[in-house]
Amino acid sequence: MSRKKADEGYRSKADRVNSSRAGRRKKKQRREALLVAGVLVFVLVVAVLSISAFMKVAFIQVENVNGRYTDDEIIAASGLKNGDSLMRIGKKAVNDKICRALPYVGEAKVKISIPDTVLISVSYTEATMCIHTVNGYVLLDNTCKVLQTNVTVPPENAAELLGTSLTGASPGEKAVFDDPDMYRYITELASALEKNGVTDVTGLNFTDLSNVVVEINFNIDVKLGSVSKAAGKLKFGKEVIDRTLAQNRTAGGKLVIDLTVEDSAYVRSQDSIEAASESRYNAENGIDTTAAPPPDDGEYDDGNDGDDEDADDEDEAQNGNEDADYGDDVEDEDRGYDDEDEDDEEDEEGEVVG
Repeated sequence: MSRKKADEGYRSKADRVNSSRAGRRKKKQRREALLVAGVLVFVLVVAVLSISAFMKVAFIQVENVNGRYTDDEIIAASGLKNGDSLMRIGKKAVNDKICRALPYVGEAKVKISIPDTVLISVSYTEATMCIHTVNGYVLLDNTCKVLQTNVTVPPENAAELLGTSLTGASPGEKAVFDDPDMYRYITELASALEKNGVTDVTGLNFTDLSNVVVEINFNIDVKLGSVSKAAGKLKFGKEVIDRTLAQNRTAGGKLVIDLTVEDSAYVRSQDSIEAASESRYNAENGIDTTAAPPPDDGEYDDGNDGDDEDADDEDEAQNGNEDADYGDDVEDEDRGYDDEDEDDEEDEEGEVVG
């Protein structure tokens, strides 16, 4: 028994020695790996610094097809110059500088060509909206970036923004509106108009946020309903707008395309809407537009009682003739309202249900 215990003790001691040796080997391998990694990082840093020391800007080229600004203006706005390190050029920073200094530049892409060339490719934006201020019009693009201020006459293709005002307008920066949410409303609607190919937009009216109106070519008002759903209705609305323009229905005056109900459209003339609105107003306020004027309730006594009956007979005869004449006028007015009702019925035939 004692010999067996001695053997077990010897083996356990050997195991402990082997385990300790294995642990020391692993630590040594980790130290060696860290040392190698450190050397590689050091070599890489030295290599980068060495390369950057030799990679200097020698040429700046500009792709500027039919540009509003000259190549020299773009290079000056970029802030780049010969001798700058290529490795330290921030592409986004250069883009932001150019777009801020030259408002009509929509994007400036920067490419680095080893060993010494920088290529700047610019694309332009345009004024798609305008808003009137006390100093003239402010021109904006679809992102509400301010392109120009104090403009006397805005471009024909710039839709006028109504129902909002500016609290800040610096060229090259985003416009600041009186309502903080207005920026989102306008950009979403402008993006949807562009995406769905709705052109000839002459006005965007946000006066009533529950019923946003887009004016097309000065003679079509497209009612989109709530501002939160306005953009989503334009895909269906585009078909109705195109069909209305193709039928040349605007020849008789301004039209209204009502898209407030999803997937349906109602087309009618502005004149019929105003007539219907007036009729509703009169009805709601108890105004009878076809009634004869009320008789005079005042009584007059001249002291000649014997002549009263004769005078009354003459008055009745005269009033009878006047009532007959006024009746003719009423009939004419009734015919006029009938004509308007017929116009409304014709307009109702224009309803389009998606």
